[in-house]
Amino acid sequence: MDFLVHGLQKKENVSKKEYTFAMRKTWVLIGALAFLTLGLVVFAGLGGIKKSTPPPSEGLPTPTPVVAPISLEPETSPTPAVTPSGDTVTISSVPVNNFYQSTTPFNPQGDRVIADVDNAYKITYLAQFQQFLISINGSPFATYRQQAEGAFLQKMNISQTDACKLNVVIRTPSFANPNEAGQDYPLSFCK
Repeated sequence: MDFLVHGLQKKENVSKKEYTFAMRKTWVLIGALAFLTLGLVVFAGLGGIKKSTPPPSEGLPTPTPVVAPISLEPETSPTPAVTPSGDTVTISSVPVNNFYQSTTPFNPQGDRVIADVDNAYKITYLAQFQQFLISINGSPFATYRQQAEGAFLQKMNISQTDACKLNVVIRTPSFANPNEAGQDYPLSFCK
């Protein structure tokens, strides 16, 4: 009986080990092809399945789209139309240094940068929210937080007690302080 298995003829001159190896190779090849074919059939079958939407129920009213009214009036902002005069302005019932005189708004909402120390921190007043945002851009967080809080008290010319009455948020980006990023912190001396 002469037949070919991967180029090996079954004869007396071919060892049993070589013949068995060739047969295993053949079955592995057949199995791999069967597996790939089955995978393609399943993949094609799943791709053809589409989600069906349930038929509309009878007796239920058809939803009506809601259109919100549009105001043609400009939005009002808590930003003063005129730069306040005087040495102080009152924010959240706390008199602070009039930073409006020494800063300019950097967007239409009237937000102002009060202090910006490169690679350390930035103090911004967000007029729309009447909030002070202290962004710690340097590392270590604790060191620059302490420096920024001191600068905030000095720039506003207020005590720690008065500072705690203001809406102040401290944040840090992940590039500067990955362990402290993603959270809002109060002033460290406010309890």
